[in-house]
Amino acid sequence: MEILPIIEKIAALTSTSPIDIEKSTDILESLVISWREYYVRYMEPVAAPSSPAERGVELPPETKKKITEAITKELEKDTKTK
Repeated sequence: MEILPIIEKIAALTSTSPIDIEKSTDILESLVISWREYYVRYMEPVAAPSSPAERGVELPPETKKKITEAITKELEKDTKTK
């Protein structure tokens, strides 16, 4: 379904009095669905399937060492208490 004819239907509905709420809701619903389909098809960015995974923040060697020591100490505590 094309978007412009739907908009024309909406414009035609505004000239009637009283406005048919049910019909206008159906027309707006079809407009939103059409817009979303076009957006997904033409505008939504697609991730490249072969793109490399992003790496996290690179830590300095000193920080890595401190983290490793802290984890090692905690693991030693856990194994000693069991």
